Amino acid sequence: MTADTATFAIAHVLLDDAMPAPAWTNLGCWQRPDGTPITNYVEAAEQLAWRVGAAAITSTGQCVADLGCGHGASLLFWQQQFAAGHVIGIELQATCVAGWPAHAREGLSMHQGRFDQLPLPEAVISKLPPEGCDTVVCVDAAYHADSLGAFAAVAKNLLRSQGRLAFTTVLKPSHSGMLRQIQHRLITTLTGIPKASFVTASELEHTLTRLGFEAIRIECLDAEVLQGFADFVARRSAELPTTKKRALAWLKIAGTAALCRHWLRWQRAHYVLVSAQRTD
Repeated sequence: MTADTATFAIAHVLLDDAMPAPAWTNLGCWQRPDGTPITNYVEAAEQLAWRVGAAAITSTGQCVADLGCGHGASLLFWQQQFAAGHVIGIELQATCVAGWPAHAREGLSMHQGRFDQLPLPEAVISKLPPEGCDTVVCVDAAYHADSLGAFAAVAKNLLRSQGRLAFTTVLKPSHSGMLRQIQHRLITTLTGIPKASFVTASELEHTLTRLGFEAIRIECLDAEVLQGFADFVARRSAELPTTKKRALAWLKIAGTAALCRHWLRWQRAHYVLVSAQRTD
């Protein structure tokens, strides 16, 4: 995970200038469970979080650790929508952590630190129940980890025995000739996704199993996320004045949308929801 937190920073006002704080900054899931489309960014961002939460949070009152929680919108979401009893957020960006106190609630905390490195910050350890968290979630951030293994090791360290993990990430296709390998290296270079986090489904399953996870489930969300975000950015671009569309912050968003469309068209990568259970 790069120390340059500007890599992760998204100008959320360009996504929705009326978005309430704390802001969402994920790619969004642009379909409801019944298949009807979503056109509003905040609703799409919440829908992606809901998909992750529904895959891991199994009852009310649970202790939830949120890795890469951004500005903290998801911390409030777990409490309000899933009745989480205690939520611990870990976020690398100092500006996000500094802005959190204005939105803090009883039972919620945010701490600055990496989610791909052990040992955990002492401030996080002090908040954990003796047996560990019931659930670890990560919405649209796991692929920023130095490696999938490092991310999963932190998740396991946070979880109690039989605790559940759910996260979204980007996977590379399983077939990889020489040309595909060159393309995959280009993708990791252009996106900043570490090579060890851009893995195949079988490599993901092997890594999670090796680290002590079972009941691994992988759900493809290409149409809901990649296509949905690309279409949203096209609509949003038509709404913005030229001066804003020339800004570097918007070019970063537009570039992400173009990459999503390219991945979907040529099957260069897949956006997936992963869930698993700690075995011991």
